[in-house]
Amino acid sequence: MTNDFSKLVASSNLAHWMETLAIIATYSNREYQALCEQLAERLEKEKFDIRSAVICYICAKNFPKTVNIWSNTHVASQGSQKLALQDLVEKMAVLQDATKFNQATWFKSLGRY
Repeated sequence: MTNDFSKLVASSNLAHWMETLAIIATYSNREYQALCEQLAERLEKEKFDIRSAVICYICAKNFPKTVNIWSNTHVASQGSQKLALQDLVEKMAVLQDATKFNQATWFKSLGRY
């Protein structure tokens, strides 16, 4: 192991993404979030594996990207829009607390305030 985790993530076989995630979770230390983000982007763009990408975005503590994917995929998968919205809000609240995400800053960056 050369500790070049960015190269590992860039060249790893996406069929074995969980093993790659386990390696970076165990050994990468400060680079962990950025590497999770890199792996998520590869899964999303190269393999079109949105569910696996979401797991990596959650590990990267990328609240906006995770919620964006959830909101685009969740409503279609639920029978009732009200139940889908409730489920999305519950997931967002848990993720926001877990990642210590500052929602006000996010909305400001979107120009909604």
